[in-house]
Amino acid sequence: MKNKNNLILIAVLLVLAVGTIYQMGIFPGKSSLSTDEIKSKVETYFTNNNLSGFSVIDVFKYKKGLYTVKVEGGGTEHELYVTEDGDKFFPNGYDLNTTNIAGDTAEQTVEVEKSAKPNVELFVMSHCPYGTQVEKGILPVLKTLGDKIDFSLKFVYYAMHGEVELKEQATQYCISKNEPEKLIPYLECFLADGEGEKCISESNINKSILASCVDTADSQFSITKNLENTDTWLNGRYPLFDVYKAENDRYSIQGSPTLVINGSTVNAGRDPSSLLSAVCAGFNEAPEECNTELSSTPPSAGFGYGTGGPETDGSCN
Repeated sequence: MKNKNNLILIAVLLVLAVGTIYQMGIFPGKSSLSTDEIKSKVETYFTNNNLSGFSVIDVFKYKKGLYTVKVEGGGTEHELYVTEDGDKFFPNGYDLNTTNIAGDTAEQTVEVEKSAKPNVELFVMSHCPYGTQVEKGILPVLKTLGDKIDFSLKFVYYAMHGEVELKEQATQYCISKNEPEKLIPYLECFLADGEGEKCISESNINKSILASCVDTADSQFSITKNLENTDTWLNGRYPLFDVYKAENDRYSIQGSPTLVINGSTVNAGRDPSSLLSAVCAGFNEAPEECNTELSSTPPSAGFGYGTGGPETDGSCN
């Protein structure tokens, strides 16, 4: 689900964008806030926009006109770039004086190709707070529609959250492959607190089959090899995860989460009701289950089953 407002930034594009902005002289004449003032303003913005799970770790000068703000959220660290007057952060220039992160929250019309049995593919990073948010949002949809859709949980071709993410994604890939009926129970457990080992036991996953599959996947897709060879990392920062490389290439996947329905990338709300509507738009004839009333409140970002997260905003890319 690729959204226009990204809280976690693509490093290379961001540097290019910031450099261009600086060269254009957008910032001359602006009064500069102190690092403490920038920290306070960003934290206030998070609070005003129901992003209480995020906090500022550090603020330091990037170059004339810009600060780098290190942020922790969902168990991972990210970087924002904020104008020194405290008005915008990039790449898309949020106004930090406003309180509506989602913008227009009116019901969205989702147009996708239709089929008798929609094919639904959700691309995430297992530890991306926005990926886990959409996973929590779509679980009630999967339980409502059952085998009336073909659902696949897939992973972005690079990992932003280190070795723990690579291992977890290999685990989830193998559960999907060998015991697909246990994927939803496993995810319901994992999304609570990120404790994979506990959830393997609670979901009665066959540990022997899982271990063998993970070893095979590691060899087949060079997961550990790519982790250890930093020359292969995306932009020199992120190890590759090539299990779903063909699908990533086909759909031009750029980050987590990305929702694909019947071969088309879809931008929809992250609450169960909006996701049900998006999936049901892919039916030739929508089944009765599409009339089910699900929650219209977005789940929280990150692990845990809170509510009030971004409605269509934020991605790991």
